[in-house]
Amino acid sequence: MDSIISTVDNEHWRQQRQHLIEAFMPLSSLAKIMPVSLARAKECSERLREMAEKGPVDMSNFLLHEAQAQLQLALLGVPEEIMEETNAGIRQTFMLSPDAKIGHLSEAMKGLMKLAREDASVALPSDGCPVRGPLSRALQTGHFASSTDYGNLLLILFAGHDTTGHTMTWLLFELARHPEIQQQVQEEVDHFFASLCGRDPSYQDLSGFDLLDRCITETLRLWPAVANGTFRQLQFGEDLKGVGGQVQLPKGTFVTVTNWCRHRNPELWGADADTFNPWRDFSQQELVRVGCPMAARTPQSARFSPFAHNPRSCLGKNFAQMEMRLILSYILGQFSFSLAPPYDSLKDVELKVAETDSLKFRGINKGGTMGPMDLERGGSVCSGERFQIALKLHVQPRRA
Repeated sequence: MDSIISTVDNEHWRQQRQHLIEAFMPLSSLAKIMPVSLARAKECSERLREMAEKGPVDMSNFLLHEAQAQLQLALLGVPEEIMEETNAGIRQTFMLSPDAKIGHLSEAMKGLMKLAREDASVALPSDGCPVRGPLSRALQTGHFASSTDYGNLLLILFAGHDTTGHTMTWLLFELARHPEIQQQVQEEVDHFFASLCGRDPSYQDLSGFDLLDRCITETLRLWPAVANGTFRQLQFGEDLKGVGGQVQLPKGTFVTVTNWCRHRNPELWGADADTFNPWRDFSQQELVRVGCPMAARTPQSARFSPFAHNPRSCLGKNFAQMEMRLILSYILGQFSFSLAPPYDSLKDVELKVAETDSLKFRGINKGGTMGPMDLERGGSVCSGERFQIALKLHVQPRRA
């Protein structure tokens, strides 16, 4: 519609961005709603424990569920029972799942829009009272057209969970393939919680991670959730150097700033561009951080833009970074992960940027975001049928 991601009116985009950004400010907003995110992270680790007792867990489905739960509970201030009622239906529709039902998403949107507009308990930092459901409050106070508000809530429900869930899933996939790195991350997590001396972490405490930050950054490079990159329309004519010489692109040309081939280009990253290496020579502008000075800036460079480039970078990137560290620290602190069949066949396989066999494992780009291919159904997909997304892992408790 004419949401912040879609409008081509620069002034309309600026007005939306300036209004909505308050809900995502690190210290004045996100730090205040972090207790909600923290409580859910603790709950999700207990939920995972119960699921692991029954056998291998589809961590893709699990983490997509938890990312949707985080944004509804913390950003929107939705009651937990409504979140649980709408979670699966919303995700199934967005993922083009064969289990999706017509009307699930529209009914969920109807209810969530009503809550966002009528809930008198939600508040932004500027309201001068405890912050709760800041994004719902932003929708109440924006005075934008209904199509703008509807488009922005729809955008948040999709992009606010899908990208984050996939990134966490890809990270666990790589840690399961590299148990020596997983152990080092777990040791860092153990040290992090020991340093808290029994208290809950604060937003600023999340600056205490280093290897976990590097693993998240490397995952955003190697398996970018938004593999297509970002779509733009030129505001001015542009001269580019093409294969046959100079090429002129006129004003109004639609272009894509792609991530997949750029993030895996050996000319930009070295000969090991297809390898998971969290100790890669990232610049300070590329590393993703939380809770420290300058952490709220967009991680970007000419070769790297997982959240798109400024000024139209991802609005929710700081919330995504906060929830990923909370969820990952709690589950990696309590569990170890290994590949379950049939994914165990990928343990020592080099997964290159291009896979020509459509039935072999690769990232599946559905609805604009990329998750791991469902190998249990992969070989049975018929011509014209959509591949599905899944990742089965063994989940073993680390301590009683």
